[in-house]
Amino acid sequence: MPRISLRQLRQAYKVSPFLSRLLPACRDLASAQNELRWLRDHHAAAPASRRRPLAALCEERRRGVPSSTSWAPSPLATSTSGAARACDVLVSNPPYVSSQAWSLAQEGLSYSTRKYEPKLALVPGDHVDVPRGGWLHEDAFYAALLDIALIVQPSIVLFEFGGDVQENGFYG
Repeated sequence: MPRISLRQLRQAYKVSPFLSRLLPACRDLASAQNELRWLRDHHAAAPASRRRPLAALCEERRRGVPSSTSWAPSPLATSTSGAARACDVLVSNPPYVSSQAWSLAQEGLSYSTRKYEPKLALVPGDHVDVPRGGWLHEDAFYAALLDIALIVQPSIVLFEFGGDVQENGFYG
């Protein structure tokens, strides 16, 4: 992945100081502007009692924290109406790498992946609750996604898996 030039950082800062914080995580100005728009929309929509400073949200993204963990949970996951909400496709590429595989470069995890991808995007954080019933820590997001799929009843569900071990765990 190419480095971000000082010129790009200056250009982003001229538009908004927040953009220069988002640029390392987003890798290009257009993506950073889109991310800033999403963060501003989220910030404006949050109740005042739970609203976090926009600067703090941008700083978390700069450090590589996925935006979904910076924001409130998805409305799909927190629907309390009891009514099923239909959708066509549920697609997710959740964190699915074990801490051990990350640390020891196992399960086909390449050097460039470990060097350039944020760990939090690939390895579920320690704060993630692991459901009962034989789920592994690296599989925790799949349990939540399958619960969401039961609620929204998609026609198609597409998830990225982390190799044969996880694939056999779901299909085996």
